[in-house]
Formats: sequence, C-alpha cells, structure tokens
Amino acid sequence: MLCKTTCVLLSPQPPYSYRVDECVEFICFNGELLLHNSSLHCRYNTTQPQCSLLGRPILVNTDACCPLWQCPCKFGLFLFF
Repeated sequence: MLCKTTCVLLSPQPPYSYRVDECVEFICFNGELLLHNSSLHCRYNTTQPQCSLLGRPILVNTDACCPLWQCPCKFGLFLFF
C-alpha cells in the first residue's frame, strides 16, 4: 500500500492525485502511482507547422496541453497576376 500512503500524502481526499502542472499529474490507480501527461494523448500534431510565405502559424484553440495550430489563409494572393 505504498501507493496509497504516497497518494494520501500528496492529496488527502480521493481521488488520490497530485497535479504537477496543467498538463501533468500523478494518479494512484490499482495500487500504483501513474504519471499522466495530457500532452502525450493529444489528437492533434502539437508542433507548429512551417507556413513559409503564408506567415506565422496561428493557435486556433485554447488547450495548453493539446494546442491546434494552422497556417493563415491567403487564398487571394495570386488571383491578380
């Protein structure tokens, strides 16, 4: 029961967990202390895209653990040539 003892010291009320930051926390589950990193379970590619001539990438959501980036749209750039 080392996990439960450790978890009680980290958080005296169930669920036994300790948040390291907004994306990482330790959780006591089935007698084991697990590290859960929300950034590793993101459904998006969290790296900023290379937008070249379109400009800098834009952050289109507010999830710090799973950011969604897109290049700005400039579809009218070559219409007048």
